[in-house]
Amino acid sequence: MTWNRLLLLAMALVAIWLGHGIYQEARVNKGRLTVSQTGDAVVLAWWSGIDIPLVTRFTEAFDAWNGRTGRYIIQLDSPGGSIREGRELIELIQRVKRTHRVDTLVADGDICASMCVPVFLQGGSRIAGRNARFMFHEPARYDSLTDERVDGPAFEQRAMSRRFFERYYVNSPMTPAWREQLERQWIGKDIWKTAADLIQEGSGVVTDIR
Repeated sequence: MTWNRLLLLAMALVAIWLGHGIYQEARVNKGRLTVSQTGDAVVLAWWSGIDIPLVTRFTEAFDAWNGRTGRYIIQLDSPGGSIREGRELIELIQRVKRTHRVDTLVADGDICASMCVPVFLQGGSRIAGRNARFMFHEPARYDSLTDERVDGPAFEQRAMSRRFFERYYVNSPMTPAWREQLERQWIGKDIWKTAADLIQEGSGVVTDIR
């Protein structure tokens, strides 16, 4: 192996090490989760994107309150974000639901967009302010270094959208007719609905207006 190749290999290893360090630092130092009590419930409020260190913060909170409450309310105000982080949070919530009641909440005037919606759908009761806003759209790929959207062939986008839809919406409390309408409408669009709209349309997304 030539000196140049050794140098390139060393640089690549350093880049991987630095990238891992940045990822771990983000998990430790960022994210806004507030914890409070209301009645018999513990409210876990997340005021940020669906991104690291969301799962770490929720894991810490669930561990801290395990055995001290039987009910959690997950309050969300989020523009969405990482499918991976959202998937890991959903898996965590599903484990917690084996032993605890978990409800979700979007307060009046707050938003729950993109990957936030599948998280919201995990609630047994899904509570929202009348003017809380929800946004549904197809998933997209983003470059991990530049955060710019990466558009691939149309058939790849269709396949990715279908996988997302089946995983998070088909197996959800959405009413079938409303869900089928959403799948027809969301192609290439951002679909915004207020909580009042979702109740009026019988979507099954929101169960209670507060």
